[in-house]
Amino acid sequence: MNMLKPWILAAALFGSVSLAYAGPRLAHDSHQARQTAVKQVMAVYGQNGMAGLEDLVRRCYRQTAARNHLKCVHLDLASSLLDSQMARLIGQQADIPPEQLVRPYFNLEQASQRIGPVFDRFGYTDNGEFQAVFGRIFVDIQNIMAQQ
Repeated sequence: MNMLKPWILAAALFGSVSLAYAGPRLAHDSHQARQTAVKQVMAVYGQNGMAGLEDLVRRCYRQTAARNHLKCVHLDLASSLLDSQMARLIGQQADIPPEQLVRPYFNLEQASQRIGPVFDRFGYTDNGEFQAVFGRIFVDIQNIMAQQ
């Protein structure tokens, strides 16, 4: 739970802002797009582990057109959540602090450096707008993963 606290707190903070701020700029964003990303993350994790997910996310940001980077954000958030969950589970069994097990690429600071510019390009320069949209996406991905 300790590994998820920063993510949960961030989602609660971001999600608390009215979703009316979300606007039409991410009209192509949908629950189904997030479900697809979670399924892809689970499939890659099953075959190649966290290293495969890191490669998937890196390639997505590098090879996908900037206008389609929201797909990469979905993959990034789902991978980051999975990494923190796995670190927590392994840490509990091995009596190792989960913070030591999280891949540096998927920690909160690194992820925000990748995700923030995507939202800037979509025109979400107002912090309230960004928080509302990010919170909605984060919570939805978290709920989808909980159902897996």
